[in-house]
Amino acid sequence: MDIPYSFFEDEVRDGFFIPTFIKHGWAAQMLIYEEIKRICDKYHLRIFADCGSLLGAIRHKGFIPWDDDFDTAMLRDDLTVFNEVAEKELQPPFHLVTIHTDENDIEFTTYVCTEDLSPDDNENLEKFYGFPVRTGVDIFPLDYISPDRNFEEQRKSLIFELNWLEERVQDKEGIIANEENIKAIEAKYNTKIDRDGNVRHQLLLIEEMLATVVPPEESEEVVLLPYWVGHGNHVHNKHWFDETVSVPFEFTTVPVPRGYDNVLKVEYGDYMTIYRNGGKHNYPAFSNRFEKWKEKYGIIEYEIPKAPYVNNVNESKESAKGSYFFPYREDGFRKMFPFILKSIEDGDPVHIVTISVYYKDFRENIIGTGQTNITKEDFLQEFYDFAGEHLSIEFLNENIIFHKEADFDTAHLNAHQIFIQFPYDDTNSSWTVDEKFFAEKLVEHTEKLTYVPPFTLRDFTPDDFKEMKNFQYVAETPAVYFADEIIVHSEQMRDMLAAFLAQQTGEENLMHYFEKISVVTQ
Repeated sequence: MDIPYSFFEDEVRDGFFIPTFIKHGWAAQMLIYEEIKRICDKYHLRIFADCGSLLGAIRHKGFIPWDDDFDTAMLRDDLTVFNEVAEKELQPPFHLVTIHTDENDIEFTTYVCTEDLSPDDNENLEKFYGFPVRTGVDIFPLDYISPDRNFEEQRKSLIFELNWLEERVQDKEGIIANEENIKAIEAKYNTKIDRDGNVRHQLLLIEEMLATVVPPEESEEVVLLPYWVGHGNHVHNKHWFDETVSVPFEFTTVPVPRGYDNVLKVEYGDYMTIYRNGGKHNYPAFSNRFEKWKEKYGIIEYEIPKAPYVNNVNESKESAKGSYFFPYREDGFRKMFPFILKSIEDGDPVHIVTISVYYKDFRENIIGTGQTNITKEDFLQEFYDFAGEHLSIEFLNENIIFHKEADFDTAHLNAHQIFIQFPYDDTNSSWTVDEKFFAEKLVEHTEKLTYVPPFTLRDFTPDDFKEMKNFQYVAETPAVYFADEIIVHSEQMRDMLAAFLAQQTGEENLMHYFEKISVVTQ
């Protein structure tokens, strides 16, 4: 699977920040999906993107920005074949998890996953794009339902009865307390349940038997059974799934049912309207495992020091000159325009160095370079449109100095002010810049270091747990720590950032961070 290095850069989509951490999880899941698809193609089985992944494929041409997993579905008859052949087709580190392969599995799905990887497992870490913890792809069974609604109401009641009991027999005490109910199930289904075994698992096997009693030829509809039993919805015409079509998805394509429009309308109604309250599990789903993995292997991520940084390095230097701007991506360069204009109006010489991004593998080796596409000609025209006609192109050409990155010397730099956009220095696992442009280095060469983030997040509150989970990768960066001034787009974002940083470093630092965060709207 060919993934461009730039995919692993964090970014903002629909106002939602997606850090490198999530991108690696996405990539690992897509690799697992590719293995599932290989098996499906080999045995002529149909598989479809489903649930949030189907919605993401159609609405976003990739993952929903605030989603963290890849979901698929198969018609029950195809999934039965898949489960049989996948046991011999899948080789470690791929694993098949179903209620038939793992008695501790309590999900009514097929799950193809990896296991946690040791930091020394170079082969598999390279294969899974450096993502070290268990993750996987769900395959939901689409079961057939009868046109006889009386029969289906009876089947629902039977499955409800099993669900009720499954929740109450998760330990020995629950099994003893529900002995009469277990005996009733044994009599009803002419089976024997081992009280010393996993009773819940044995009940799930009975539930699966009930799910599969309607053959395809006797049905015109399929359902995701848990939704059908629980809510009576998610009912689909089975012919919507007769054929698949491939649609773009991130850096690849995925199959969706030809009747995807009908499927999505059933599941989401007006599915092109964006709502952000989806998801039924912790976000991201692999975060708890990742925390345990870091603890097990002593992996420490970057944390902002408790004591705030105060820039006193230029107090004894000769008078500094010039405003220097170090953008690294075209889509964020415009956020520097107000500061470039003010520097020109203040008579401060403007210097611009567009810097390259260097991509790293999981061993921190440089494996590629991403050049910025900012040319002087394009910049001058765009900045002229921003600044207004009182500044001519000729004037801008004469008063804005562009430097080549390779030739630029920071060792002897003594700047009045420096504006940076790359936040991480060398703390990000997948991408960096030349160390001479690190915030930690540049702060020694200027009276004032200003961090202008290249993106704009939507405003949110601490109740938005997904945004808060990713916010640490926005807030806890060297650029935020070393900057004398941090630019944000709103008062609410200033309050959020200051409060978050004070929470991480000590409430006594609240005013320090609040005072160095400035609001600039564009």
